[in-house]
Amino acid sequence: MLLTSLLVAVSCVALIGAQTFTGDATYTTPGLGACEVNSRASDIVIAMNREQFGSPARGRDSVWCNKCVKVTATKFGTSVTARVLDRSSGKKGQLVLSENAFKQLASTDEGRIAISWKQVPC
Repeated sequence: MLLTSLLVAVSCVALIGAQTFTGDATYTTPGLGACEVNSRASDIVIAMNREQFGSPARGRDSVWCNKCVKVTATKFGTSVTARVLDRSSGKKGQLVLSENAFKQLASTDEGRIAISWKQVPC
């Protein structure tokens, strides 16, 4: 039974990485996130929407904690790879980036941008 559970968990993580998601992104100043890691303003990090991040009893138990995501700004074609360290209240596909990560995609004057994203190796 344990082996079956482990194989299912590994399969789910593999499927996550194979998929490209679309949505929009905003930015904020990072801090202590759901993955129980304290981020600084200079860090390139992401808060993932609650639907995809999940609601484990401990946030750090999410399959997304410490995974890397490549985010591409649809309008500008710019990309950044950032680490998932927090959960946000957005809808499926939405991400909240640290201001430093957002600036690699667009000017903060944009406020909210259309994106696509997928899991990549860190």
